[in-house]
Parts: sequence; structure tokens; C-alpha cells
Amino acid sequence: MDEHDLNLLNSIFTYLVDSVSYINDIKSKKIQINGLNEKLGEEKSDIELLKSRIAELTDNYSKEYRDFLPYREQIDNYTATSIDQFFSLMSNETVSSITDITKKIENDIKYAIGNMRSFLINNPLKILNKSIKISNDSNSLLSIASYRCVLNVEYEFLLENKDLTFAQNPYFLTLTPGIKIPTKFSDNGEILYEKLDMYSLYRAELSDGNMIAEFRDDNKSFKFEYSADDSIKSVYYSDISGVLDLMSDKNLIGNIDKNLISNVMKKLYGIFIDLENSKIQLLSLRLDGNDLIENTLFDKLFCKLMESDYIKNLVKELPESSEETNTITRELIKNRVNTIGNNCERLNNILFG
Repeated sequence: MDEHDLNLLNSIFTYLVDSVSYINDIKSKKIQINGLNEKLGEEKSDIELLKSRIAELTDNYSKEYRDFLPYREQIDNYTATSIDQFFSLMSNETVSSITDITKKIENDIKYAIGNMRSFLINNPLKILNKSIKISNDSNSLLSIASYRCVLNVEYEFLLENKDLTFAQNPYFLTLTPGIKIPTKFSDNGEILYEKLDMYSLYRAELSDGNMIAEFRDDNKSFKFEYSADDSIKSVYYSDISGVLDLMSDKNLIGNIDKNLISNVMKKLYGIFIDLENSKIQLLSLRLDGNDLIENTLFDKLFCKLMESDYIKNLVKELPESSEETNTITRELIKNRVNTIGNNCERLNNILFG
């Protein structure tokens, strides 16, 4: 068993198990809240029944004694108010319990998501496709890494970029100042150059070793298509007149310093690739298209992993026990699964037969 497989098992039976344990605690707490709400509902019904019976008595009394009619409304209002005050006092403890449990659920959700973040942060599952997207909102860069993995798992992380020099000043001159690119010809046939210094990054996307980066300056923009093999594939320039593919223009391409632009894009690519090591927040997690964070369904991912032949075969390769404390064993896994509570017997049967 290689190091990746061992790390995967350690991550599953550490962070993922803890995350599922919190989810099961949340389910138990929600059952408690449902029970308390039912109790409140029953008590409220009893109170309303008491009020209606008193109202019925005063109504009957007022029909029998007309002189009582002026006092009926006073008595009804007084008794209703008094009964409501009694119900409020009686239900305070139950309402307080519901509030306390709700706060605990909120904390459990944070811990569950935190453990799921710790599980996914090192990309333990085989990645089928990944991308990094950067967008610029008022010169503040937002960077998100997206992953599509085996078992139909998809997730996204927010990336930290505030310490990057380029993130603080996302202009072309921060990368390399003074670059000019020919964009068109004047009426007398003279090549016109556009200086890129004050063009700011508008968006970028990295995927499969390629990068698209778009820089804008008011109503003008440059879009660069770059490949990690250190080559610039395309350069597009757009303004109010339209979009120009500069590298397909035979009259301009000879005046474009492709090596210089490739080096700048290589630098930008390296900056953005390094962001992947700065994951700070798990933004989304989907399994078979279902949102696991919004619906707190992390146990679904755990069960799917346990049911996969890959994980079951890895568990079979483990020793039954070990005197070394840092060694993952079948015994340790059984103990960890047992901490989950719900479904632990079924999960142990899946893993160990």
C-alpha cells in the first residue's frame, strides 16, 4: 500500500468520521427539537382549549343574565391575558431548551464543515478535472479552485490571495511594466501599439495546463490564451470597433514579441497555480449533484466511500492490530466507525464482512 492510500485511509477515519459524527449529533438534536416543539404545540392547544371553555361559560352566563353582559368582555380579556402570561411562563424553559439546542446545532455544523474541509484540503480523492478561476471585483481578486473527482464528487475551495503582490495591484505593470502590443494600422499604414501597463486583470481560468487571462482598461481588453508548455496560443484585442485575433493577422504577428508575452503569462500562471496551496474555505460539496453542505449530508459521502471496492480492498490489506500508535489498522478503523453511532454496525459489516 503506497503513501497516498495510507493518507487517504487516515483522512477518512479521522476527519471524515469526525464530520459524520457531528452530522449524526445534529440529527439527534433535531429530533429533540421536534419533540420539544410538539410539546409546545400540545401545551398551546391545551391553553387555547381552556380559553375557549372560559369564553363559552361567560357567553352562556351572559345569555342567562343580561346584566352580566357589560362584564363579559372584561372577564374574557382578563382571563385570556392571564392564561397567555401563564403559558409564556410555563413554556420559557422549553423555548430556552430549543434555543440552546439550536445554537449547539449551529456549532456542530461548523465543526462538521471544518472536518470536511480538513478531509478535502489535500485532495484525497482521485481528481478527474480541476480548474482555478480568478475574478476581479473592484480590484479585489476572488480565487476559487474547483474539483471533479471519482465517485461523482465535486467541491470548491476559496483560495487565499491577499498576501500576493499582484493581488494587491492586479495591473499588467505589476507583472512586467512597459509592454506594448501592436493592435492595428493607422490610415497611413503605421503600426499602432497599445501599452498594457494600466490594464487590470478582469478574469482568469486555469484548467488542464492551459490558462485564459483577460485584462481590461475601460472599454478595451486583451485576452491571452496560454499553455503551460510555455507558449502563447492566442492574443485577442477588443475595443468599440470589435474583436481582433492579433496572432492570426499576418501583418501584425511579426511585430508581436511572443517570447516576452509567453514569459509574462508563465509568471502569471505560476502565481495562480501556487494559490492552490492556500485553500481557506470549503465553498461547496456535491455528491451525485446533491448539495451536501446545505443539507448536511456528509454521511452520504462517507457511506459511498465505504461501499466502494477501492476502500474495501485497502482495508483488507491492513494489519489487524499494531503496537505502533501511528499505524492505521483494522482494529482502529472498527473503533473509529463505532464512534459514529448510527449505521456503525452496517458499515462494519460492509468493511469487514
